[in-house]
Amino acid sequence: MTFGQRLKYLRVKNNLTQKEVSEKMDVAFQTVSKWESDINEPDIESIKQLASIFNCSIDYLFNTDSEKNKEEKSIVNSKKHK
Repeated sequence: MTFGQRLKYLRVKNNLTQKEVSEKMDVAFQTVSKWESDINEPDIESIKQLASIFNCSIDYLFNTDSEKNKEEKSIVNSKKHK
């Protein structure tokens, strides 16, 4: 799971819109969209804020290889088709 996929998973899991996350971080919602699309990556301060918003570690945000990732990715992909 990429950083963007993980971010989207956490956002959806927490019932937040991109706009709501962007307001919490004081950035444009397009910025969050680009992060989720893996077009851009956040700076370190934004990464710290994201970890705080989603109550997770920075390491978790960037973890790319675990069985849980496969489960999370399937959840994100199933939400796309609804």
